Parts: sequence; C-alpha cells; structure tokens
Amino acid sequence: MNISKALEIRYRKTNAIWSIFNSATISRTIHHSQLMGRLIDVKDNVPNDTPKWVRYYLDGYSQALLDSLHKYELEFCYTIKCDDELIVVSTHSESPRHYSKYGLTVKEVHDLSKESDHPDGNFYWKGTDNIFF
Repeated sequence: MNISKALEIRYRKTNAIWSIFNSATISRTIHHSQLMGRLIDVKDNVPNDTPKWVRYYLDGYSQALLDSLHKYELEFCYTIKCDDELIVVSTHSESPRHYSKYGLTVKEVHDLSKESDHPDGNFYWKGTDNIFF
C-alpha cells in the first residue's frame, strides 16, 4: 500500500473513532461494551494490506480518547440505600454528589453499598445515573 492511501485510511478511521467518542460523550448513555464493540468494528474494517503503523496509530488514538474519557467524563460511584431510597454517591471530592455531601464517611458508604446491585462500585457518566462499566 502506498503512503497516501495509508494516510487516507488513518484520517478516515481517526475521524470515525473521534465520532464514536464524541457521540458517547454527548449521549452519556453508552456502556463500555458498546463503545468497545464500535471501536473494534472501525479498527477491524481496514484493508488487509494496511500498514501496521496505521493500526498502531488507531490503537493509540483510541486509548488516548478512552483515557481522556476516564479523566473528564466518568466518575467512580457507589449505589447505596439511604433513607429507603437508592442514590448514587461519588468518590470524587469535586463531584456534586460526593458522599461527604450526604454526611457519610467512606466506611458508611462501603457498608451501605453492600445492599445494592453493584456493591463494589462502578464508573458512571458524570452528572448521570448511567453506568459506564
């Protein structure tokens, strides 16, 4: 494959990967498995003679966007039962739903989370009750 064709594939696929992450960030409803499935579809759908450096570039680009997603768009939370109601509390100190804002300690959150469907916590889209993992 010539270099111009390889660069064209890289350009089209990076745009497709960016679009997947952008739509996920906007909707804030996509689950990790759905996101990964879409990424695999994009990255696997390249011509057989695509150079390895293009494939490695796409892998690195995807990983960088996933890392950014974790840093800026997701937060680790627990679902707990508080006053007979299930609520999502965050471990991030800057979150509006940080557990301390409910007057809870780490131990209390841990103990209360045992009664939920996800006792070990989960990554949620920031500002939503939508689970990412």
